[in-house]
Amino acid sequence: MAEKNDGLRHREGCPAKRVETYEVERHSPHHSVDQVPVKRCVDCGVQEVSR
Repeated sequence: MAEKNDGLRHREGCPAKRVETYEVERHSPHHSVDQVPVKRCVDCGVQEVSR
């Protein structure tokens, strides 16, 4: 895993040129819905929840 400066652990050899951020809804145990930002690399498909 190559660590790029966008905080994602990209696959080896990934150019990491296009990283998109989108929001997903996560249901917490307290019956509320949280909007969680997720970063995803378009080139290699790695995605992580950004904090």
